[in-house]
Amino acid sequence: MYASEIATGKDADGSTLSPKELADETTFMTRYRTFVAETQTVRRTYPTLTYVDELVLADVQKDVNMDDFRVRFTKDDPTLNKQFAGFASGVVRLAYLESRDNQESRP
Repeated sequence: MYASEIATGKDADGSTLSPKELADETTFMTRYRTFVAETQTVRRTYPTLTYVDELVLADVQKDVNMDDFRVRFTKDDPTLNKQFAGFASGVVRLAYLESRDNQESRP
């Protein structure tokens, strides 16, 4: 979506992006690509004592604080913060599922 809008200079509804909107989308895409590249190199360390009995996604999402990442990539822009929240929720969910599946296979 963002890549096509940046390439065409038009929003999803066909309206022309202002120079500020185009700059904002370009900045977001650059930060997003950097974030994705960095997250692919992160070695995940799953909880060992916090969730001894079971992992519950809602509890994990409450406990995982992504504020440092959010501020770094969104520069605290309200629109980007909202988009990041959705992305971060997905990242936490993926980590949760990987950890849960790994726990279930342990003896």
